[in-house]
Amino acid sequence: MSDTNHISPSQSPAGSTANTDKASGDGHFTCAMGTALVGAVKEGAEVLLAGQKDRAADQIGSVAALLRNSVQSIDEKNRGAVAECAEIAADGIEQFAEKVRHTSWSVLAAEAETFGRRWPIAFMASAIGAGFVAGRLLSSGSRSEQRRGAEE
Repeated sequence: MSDTNHISPSQSPAGSTANTDKASGDGHFTCAMGTALVGAVKEGAEVLLAGQKDRAADQIGSVAALLRNSVQSIDEKNRGAVAECAEIAADGIEQFAEKVRHTSWSVLAAEAETFGRRWPIAFMASAIGAGFVAGRLLSSGSRSEQRRGAEE
């Protein structure tokens, strides 16, 4: 009698294979839905980051244009080594802007990490310099907004 109530691991009660198949199907469906959701979130993030990357490249390019315009405003007689260095710097900034525009975030991050590991002092100095320039640009923008508001 005890044999009729005991089910070994290799045996299954009648109808349990259908329940197992249904549970397995539900698990696959849930896994597929999760994968699709993760894919959609990843795609949305990539689109958002691509837009931000393009805006950053545009702003970097505008710095190059600003530098180039400043150099061009110097008359031909007073041009010297500083003007030539500024032209070279503007060219380099434009090349960097194009690299940012046409390179993926993962490649840019890997290059920044490599640069930071090879030349940590130069990396820190450039980060501080970039922060200083960004702060100056942001503060000058807010000052010009305050002046416009005071004039009106």
